[in-house]
Amino acid sequence: MGNNEFFPTTYFSIDKLINLFAFILIGGVIIDPANLIFHLKYYVFIILLVLFFIKTIVIKAEILYPTKFLLYVFTLSILFPFYGLIISLITPQVITPEPFKYIPAYFFLFFALITYQSENYIKNIVLFFLYIICFIIVALKILVFTNQTYLLEYIANRFPTFVITERIYGSIHYIGIDYLSSPLLSYALSYTCFLFFTKKKTRYLILMLFVFIAMLATGTRNNILFAFVLPLIIYFYNKSQMTLAIFSLICIAIILYFTLPSLYSHMFNLHEASNSLKLSYISSYINTFLSNWQHLLLGSGIGSFIWIPLLNKFVSITELTYCEIIRVYGVIFGFTLIMFFIMPIFALRKIKTTDANALSFGYIIFLIMNITDPYLFSSTGFVFLSLILIYIYSPKAISRD
Repeated sequence: MGNNEFFPTTYFSIDKLINLFAFILIGGVIIDPANLIFHLKYYVFIILLVLFFIKTIVIKAEILYPTKFLLYVFTLSILFPFYGLIISLITPQVITPEPFKYIPAYFFLFFALITYQSENYIKNIVLFFLYIICFIIVALKILVFTNQTYLLEYIANRFPTFVITERIYGSIHYIGIDYLSSPLLSYALSYTCFLFFTKKKTRYLILMLFVFIAMLATGTRNNILFAFVLPLIIYFYNKSQMTLAIFSLICIAIILYFTLPSLYSHMFNLHEASNSLKLSYISSYINTFLSNWQHLLLGSGIGSFIWIPLLNKFVSITELTYCEIIRVYGVIFGFTLIMFFIMPIFALRKIKTTDANALSFGYIIFLIMNITDPYLFSSTGFVFLSLILIYIYSPKAISRD
């Protein structure tokens, strides 16, 4: 009896079900990254794993994964967290459930295995939901401009996917809408920039400006900075004038420094609350590494704690992602893990398409943002990495090569 007798293609399509739940999952990790509104993220991911099991084991659908792809996914999603967990358990410290809170995010890289054959579909869904959060951010910013304070606070309390921030940049008092998944807007901006600079159509210009405004509306330093820097770099990149792009950025920085000195002094003031906290983190990392060479060499393990004097408490994770990687995994495994995140950039640079360029520039900016933002080790970050991996290793990528 053939497989199609159990699952008639006329009435049942496992691929359509996978695509449906992939749509829901991507919407969840982008719209509700903290899983505080719908509470569906992990349930949907489990359903996807079950559907993938049915497709590969029950129906026995043949999927030919490249060996490099499989090695990358299993090493990053299984071996690294397993090592971090073992180190956490054998290191002399108070045993808590903390390590198990961070490990599930790694498993979201299996999303690349599940959606391996749906490259364009996944790309379009990711961009669709990124445009949705652009709309949400801009709409909320309009409420700020129109002084709808009570409505804004009600929405913030009812839907805790963003934080209303008040920042002072020089003489500018700025209220931002810091959406939790806004670092991914670097990809949306990169994609719309490449569309406009290559096709020169008005609708792409409008879309690019829409994402640009949304990034400014978040009010974060990273988003504001790269909202200006990224389009300039991509513009000159399309003209094969990267040297001129770097020179232009230096000139703009110098001009702004002398024309708006108060803006610079406030954004980069070491005594500013956010900056002073990050300096406290760095001091704690240095003390941790110098006080115990084993922690520096082998790491402290996932979920281990570090004392932060400024906060007067122990924390299990900080905003300094790459310092955190070294603390958790040690120098040897930590730098190896960082290289795992950098490697896809080189693979993307070998693919000479607009989509590959948009992904590589967006991903590079995302990695830079993660120097001071803890978004890399999250379901959102790993789903974004999954998109990059399936673009690099999918059957279409092989045909592009």
